Amino acid sequence: MHLNASARTAACSFKALRHLLREIQLSVVTVANEVGYSNSSHFAHVFRKHTGPSPSDYRRQRQDSAGRR
Repeated sequence: MHLNASARTAACSFKALRHLLREIQLSVVTVANEVGYSNSSHFAHVFRKHTGPSPSDYRRQRQDSAGRR
């Protein structure tokens, strides 16, 4: 699969966002602001579009699965 530069950048960005939400104890609003979104609702919409769950649900799912290990 070949991705153009914009798609590669987006994929890397969402990988970093997932890491921030999973590993760093910052609020979703803070994460959104740190990566350049001034509107956390827009950030949540874009995140859901690319990953499925909302940022809060993504974090909760990962914490739940980590607790079961």
